[in-house]
Amino acid sequence: MKAFRVSDYIKEIFIICIGLVLLFVPDILSKIFSFIGIAVIAVSIITAVFGTKGPDRIMKCVGGILIGFLITLIPSFIEVGIPVAIGFIMLISGLGRIFTALAQKKSSGGFTAGLVFGIILSVIGAVFIFSPLTLTALIKRLLAGALIAYGIISIIVKYLSGGRRNSGNGNVIDINSYTIRND
Repeated sequence: MKAFRVSDYIKEIFIICIGLVLLFVPDILSKIFSFIGIAVIAVSIITAVFGTKGPDRIMKCVGGILIGFLITLIPSFIEVGIPVAIGFIMLISGLGRIFTALAQKKSSGGFTAGLVFGIILSVIGAVFIFSPLTLTALIKRLLAGALIAYGIISIIVKYLSGGRRNSGNGNVIDINSYTIRND
């Protein structure tokens, strides 16, 4: 039976742990970005108050506060901006399919499948536009599940294949112990 050493599976265990954290605390990334942004703002203010005196001290403070504020906004943009962009793309594509289907109705008559698909795509796009946070929550859960599944499958594959492979290969010459004859 093969020995199971935890040290051989650290990466996989870490990926599973990240997946579990994302599954049970999906807002952890928002909290991390908020903490980093607040830290940047605090360091900027402390540096302006207690740092070296100079004419650009206030500008550095204001710049640091703006950068910190933007860092805290990154999760909000990701949670709202990406689903809305996907929704607009789907809505425009669905409307295009509807117009194409209606044009086919006038010319060839076979338009039902294109029309139905266009309507479905347009409705899904509108849902993404008007409720982006629902999609974001679903994506976070799917990402967490994918990370957990990847970690478990990697552990199984590594265990069944014997863990770490020996670096020695019979077809490779070890140049440290191979002597060359000088003829």
